[in-house]
Amino acid sequence: MERMMKKSLKDQLISYAARYTLLYVINEEPLPWVVLRNVFIMQQCSSTEMFLSERGWKILVSHNKDSGFPVYIALSKYGRKLIVNYSNYQKEMAKIR
Repeated sequence: MERMMKKSLKDQLISYAARYTLLYVINEEPLPWVVLRNVFIMQQCSSTEMFLSERGWKILVSHNKDSGFPVYIALSKYGRKLIVNYSNYQKEMAKIR
């Protein structure tokens, strides 16, 4: 949790988007290390959602019609909006794989 506090909101969303996308878009053979990685990713995503929710942010997921990849939209209770596209989180996804 302390590590999340050091990252900017945009960085947290990029990290969340990469992990969440890996869980639901990439189809890999269910090898033991893949299953374990996915469990850790689910925990990290839940932790990020909780952290942002406590600060008044809600994460919505939409899909880009051109690329087919998810677009993540974070909305604050004060109306602020941050959008994270595939071009923002593709490098992070490559690191995790």
